[in-house]
Amino acid sequence: MKSKNPLVSVIMPVFNGDDFLLPALESAAFQDYPNIEIIVINDGSTDKSGEILTSFLDSRPERIKILEHPDRRRRGIAASYQLGIQHCQGKYIAFLEQDDLWSSNKISEQVKVLEAFPQVGVVFADVYYCDREGQVAAKPFRTLVNRPPADKPFNAVWRLLWGNCVSTFSNMMVRHENVNAYDIIANPEGFQDWMLLLKLAFRCKFYHCRQTKTFWRQRPDSYYGKLRKMPNYISKYRRLRQLALRKAMADILLERRSLFSNGVAKTYWYTVISLLSAAERMADFLNRRVFNREITKAVRSASFSGYVYEKRLQTPSAYK
Repeated sequence: MKSKNPLVSVIMPVFNGDDFLLPALESAAFQDYPNIEIIVINDGSTDKSGEILTSFLDSRPERIKILEHPDRRRRGIAASYQLGIQHCQGKYIAFLEQDDLWSSNKISEQVKVLEAFPQVGVVFADVYYCDREGQVAAKPFRTLVNRPPADKPFNAVWRLLWGNCVSTFSNMMVRHENVNAYDIIANPEGFQDWMLLLKLAFRCKFYHCRQTKTFWRQRPDSYYGKLRKMPNYISKYRRLRQLALRKAMADILLERRSLFSNGVAKTYWYTVISLLSAAERMADFLNRRVFNREITKAVRSASFSGYVYEKRLQTPSAYK
């Protein structure tokens, strides 16, 4: 018999995130879904993140659990997600990064999908870019070449080989039975969500639920913001991306020996990866050019994690 409101575990790694941590926590805690546990991993923060977490725990002890690595050392994003998964009790797992936000119905809508479609193991929402000040793009982000179908189960393998059509950890909810802690690969940094999704795509179907939203914070001091400022950014990103694909696919080849047991099959898949990744880079470049040319109206969300803002339009776009 199905539970009316199965438990959802929300995993949230935190490292020096005090600027945006409280709104992110509240966007998880103030969901319209009643049965949630929030598992926060404090990954060796040295700012005020620990104080914010302690204060939040005192106000909602029934909802939040705070974990730390041995000796309170920083272990990195992969180890933090691994630790979080090991402590999850929920039937479903949602991921939330320390500076992102959810609409209040994000969990409830995604649970509906997973309860209705047992073949679906990953459900994700529309993604809206959000800047430091809380301005949100008027339209959701859309990929050009690997855009997923909406509101129906689909096989995501080929779309993910072109690139991460789910966009960010914060956007997905997964069925607990389909994932284990060591599905999270540590290197290369910054590609853990995509590498996890590639593995899951061989185990279950995906579903793009457009009835809810994820707000993905874009910051110059984020991992990708810093990467873009480095010399030879394009070539470095390309190498990292190729490494991420090869690591994820190598793991899949080991897991699915019956399908990929010989050298010919491996050569085929790696050739496909190389061709698709080259095409995806060109599509991503064109997509950014089109997106940045638009004078996108930015609107403050009417309800970000319990805070009410005055609605107002601002131009030009914050995402240039």
